[in-house]
Amino acid sequence: MLKIRSFILSILFLFILSGVGWGAAGQILIEGKAGSGASLTDIPLDSDYTAADEVMVGAGVGTHGQVTLGASQFLGKKAAGAAINLTATEARAILGVADGADETGSNAPQAHKASHQNGGADEMTVVGLNGLLADDQHVLNAEVQAVSINNVKEDTTPELGGDLNLNQKSLVLDPTPTVDHTWNGIETTHTAGENLVIGDVCYLKSDGKYWKVDADAEATTKGDILMATASITAAATGVFLESGYIRDNTWAWTTGQELFCSITPGNPTATRPSGAADIVRIIGHAYNADVIKFKVDETYLEIGS
Repeated sequence: MLKIRSFILSILFLFILSGVGWGAAGQILIEGKAGSGASLTDIPLDSDYTAADEVMVGAGVGTHGQVTLGASQFLGKKAAGAAINLTATEARAILGVADGADETGSNAPQAHKASHQNGGADEMTVVGLNGLLADDQHVLNAEVQAVSINNVKEDTTPELGGDLNLNQKSLVLDPTPTVDHTWNGIETTHTAGENLVIGDVCYLKSDGKYWKVDADAEATTKGDILMATASITAAATGVFLESGYIRDNTWAWTTGQELFCSITPGNPTATRPSGAADIVRIIGHAYNADVIKFKVDETYLEIGS
């Protein structure tokens, strides 16, 4: 009796280990599935596989079929029909990825890149993006234009990092400034020794400041001569013209006239000084009625008594 009981217990133990259990009356549970009687036909067997790389796929309730995967094929399911083996082209169609697309960057740029470039059919923009790139998109569009320099004249305070090589070219001045009280040429910044207005001709005094020229004496006419380009108060700094073209609509010169230092302090004049001990020094020419070409002659004459 003990031997029979031991045998029955061994059988039950094997059922438990193999996933077989008792179901409803007259049924055996195999891996959790109820089957009529003790049939094991629901379990795929080695003999069901007829080729290498074959996958069992359910084909309906209680049935299955085989799908054999070839080289570079995928197991998948299209919009309709059963799961099948798919080619790379069919898999890309399901994923919506174009042929040649590079997701990893490990390959050289593909031909489709042209469509994402400027003017391409699928040009990439930052419109509608979120996050840092969207926050900083001003670097890519309108605001970069607002802070960038598209040509040299937009930079009102340009500086060079070294010598400017003209490369056998020229600095071109405008001899006909059209706006009153404007100028162009070579300019420097200095301190005024007294109150000055635009057009005042000035000399460098021993105190390092610029004072109005007076042709009555050599001391107030010789040396470095400049022209004030604006009103400058005494002891203040301002811009002086070294050489170039300057316009003042109150002038009424005759084109081509020689212009001199005047015995009226600071004034340019077309009248040559003629008094005893007066200094005759040319400071430029009248380019037209309102424009002086300022170019001081380094030599001067003193009229004898």
